[in-house]
Amino acid sequence: MIFYHVDGTGIAQWQMARFLLAGPDGEINWDKLPHVAVYRGHAEDTLTPSSNAGATMHAYGVKVPYEGYGTDKDGKRPLSAAGRRKSIMEEATERGIAVGVINTGGAAEPGTACFLTSVADRESGDEIVAQLVESGADLILVGGEEYFLPEGTKGRFGAGKREDKRNLIEEAKAAGYRVIYTKEELAALSEGAGKVLGIFAGDDTFNDETEEKLSAEGLPNYRAEAPTIAEMTAAALRIFGDRQFFLVAEEEG
Repeated sequence: MIFYHVDGTGIAQWQMARFLLAGPDGEINWDKLPHVAVYRGHAEDTLTPSSNAGATMHAYGVKVPYEGYGTDKDGKRPLSAAGRRKSIMEEATERGIAVGVINTGGAAEPGTACFLTSVADRESGDEIVAQLVESGADLILVGGEEYFLPEGTKGRFGAGKREDKRNLIEEAKAAGYRVIYTKEELAALSEGAGKVLGIFAGDDTFNDETEEKLSAEGLPNYRAEAPTIAEMTAAALRIFGDRQFFLVAEEEG
């Protein structure tokens, strides 16, 4: 199973995409899906959810407060729709199903991390990324190298910013992960690659600026050296091979 999180997108955005790409009477790929379900996406305490609350609700199948990040109103892991304080991805891991997360943003982005982590504060990037590595997920493809390295330590894309001095890249290697940094290294992986941690940017794999600023500075939307979400997903399918798997992918850009 592949679950795509398209960050911040709802029915209004799909409608605008239809107008732009196919016209009001046309059809885009979303219209051609064999099954579509519309659900009420409000949080437990607000009409408009946050990214972290939305991701937590998808991961556990129950409503949580706006501030929830893998947590309920009491700061605990939510009691899921299955009656357990585990996310659907954690349940899959227990059953021997391979799991993975892909994000074009940093590793602490909630759209993927909420399926494997639980923290009191969305801004706790150090703790989120530590829990992500400690989760033992089979595949982690993300940006955000800055949260993997100690403050001041130089990495492939810049300096680390962890205040606890932990080097999560070295910890990941010790835990059996193959660590890669480029889309060429990713493309070379095949079934049997083992556990993979791909880190493709210091923060996001895209240039997080307005269209006007990108145009004025001659910058592309995405960094050319980083793999696209399509390339990361294709690599995941190769790596998982014929195993049962559950993959959550979020497009942040």
